[in-house]
Amino acid sequence: QSQVSPDETQLVCIYDDDLKVVDVTTGERTNQLTDPGTAGGKDDGGGEVVTSFCLHPNGTEVVVATQNFLLRHWRLAAAASATTAAAGGNECLRAIRGHTMPVQCMVYDPTGTLVATGSADRTVRVWDIERGYCTHHFRDHTDVVRSLVRTSPTVIAALAVQRGEADAMLCGLEGRFANRLKQIRDIIGLAPGVLGLSAMSMLISTRGVFFVADTHVRTDPTPQEIADMTASCVKHVHLFGLEAKVALLSHSDFGSHDSPSSRKMRAALALIQAQHPDLEVDGEMHADTALSGLIREKVLPGSRLKGEANLLIMPNLDAANIAFQFAKVLGDALPVGPILMGAAKPAHVLTSSVTARGIVNMTAIAVVEAQSAERPTEG
Repeated sequence: QSQVSPDETQLVCIYDDDLKVVDVTTGERTNQLTDPGTAGGKDDGGGEVVTSFCLHPNGTEVVVATQNFLLRHWRLAAAASATTAAAGGNECLRAIRGHTMPVQCMVYDPTGTLVATGSADRTVRVWDIERGYCTHHFRDHTDVVRSLVRTSPTVIAALAVQRGEADAMLCGLEGRFANRLKQIRDIIGLAPGVLGLSAMSMLISTRGVFFVADTHVRTDPTPQEIADMTASCVKHVHLFGLEAKVALLSHSDFGSHDSPSSRKMRAALALIQAQHPDLEVDGEMHADTALSGLIREKVLPGSRLKGEANLLIMPNLDAANIAFQFAKVLGDALPVGPILMGAAKPAHVLTSSVTARGIVNMTAIAVVEAQSAERPTEG
């Protein structure tokens, strides 16, 4: 077990049955609870093996569980080196006994007031750690309690989807987009054969419906990742009852520039055409070439993409996000998304700017995804 301090400078971990604090940059041990049982007195059974711990949100206190069923609340000394760490200075604020078998896991609440502990005695207890008493006692678990989930709505929703207790999830109105992505990827996982998560955004304008990718996830996708993402986008476009007409965009127009970006898009096109020979796709091309069949006919008369493209695949996250935001505002278009693709089950991370109408639209998309996943495969 290990945990990084809130300022990301210290790593707290269990090693050789003791609790150690290590400087992340230098790797030097800066603190150690060598004998955490001794501070509570002889009756507490000094020298016990550490079974679990949790670091206070302020990073200066820690609650340690030992094999003799005790919890000890420590204030850590600000040790600067292994020498000063060995000299002590850590203060045991209180020792608490409650479980009848060793604690296997624990977690602080965000305020640092409460600690939840799960034990081999198949119970969960919630403690007011400052006052040293149990506030709640949850019994009748069927096995050893080895993990706890703090009140993270995203984690709880992802677990519900993964366990089949919910068909889809929306999250992300607050907090960092990247954190929500990680939780979805870690808990729900990726769909079979998918390289990673990606995001597609939809624009509904007076001119029509357009899709842009990847607007939120992949910073600089490789050719294979672009091909993988394009396949996912095409499937989602089909969910809207539309045929995908795909353009791979670039500052280069069918070989007018030989740059790393243009070569990447040409390589992605070759992969897409090999993997999906029936797909109407072409590139690399300018945005106006993609949106005007007349311009494209002049540049490349033999293009397999006919008419106006409706799925615009960008070379990187900068291009996709900037283009999407520009088109949304200047074109007075209705945005829908981002539509997260690649997860094993329907899950979407909304942005803080989403409107009530946007939430309704994304809910409808999640429902369609869930229904589509339930349909039996033809043949």
